[in-house]
Amino acid sequence: TFSHHDALPIYGSKDIKRADILVLVIALASIIIWFGLKQPLLSVLVITAIDVLGYIPTIRKTFIDPYTETASTWLLFAISNIVSILALNEYNLLTTVYLSAICIANVIVLGVTYFRRHPYYQESRK
Repeated sequence: TFSHHDALPIYGSKDIKRADILVLVIALASIIIWFGLKQPLLSVLVITAIDVLGYIPTIRKTFIDPYTETASTWLLFAISNIVSILALNEYNLLTTVYLSAICIANVIVLGVTYFRRHPYYQESRK
């Protein structure tokens, strides 16, 4: 028989911290606030904050074990955000804030991955 446990991913970290749960709760609360907003800019800012909060557990995990992330994937994510920004017809806070924030978050994950994998960092840890 098929259970909901069969649908769970086999990959990923099982090391869930209180901070990860706090980020999830804040993101869920922000979604409730977002539903009530009637102003486009405020909506974009709240959605941006929700998405950026979602990066915190990944950054923490990557800092602890940088080999759990594929650096090229995060590089491609960042490049895709840059291309999306360049493809915009109009540049203003409403159209650029989300893509810019996500691009920065992708670059941060990429930077943490490279920094923590760097031989200099590995030598300083000995």
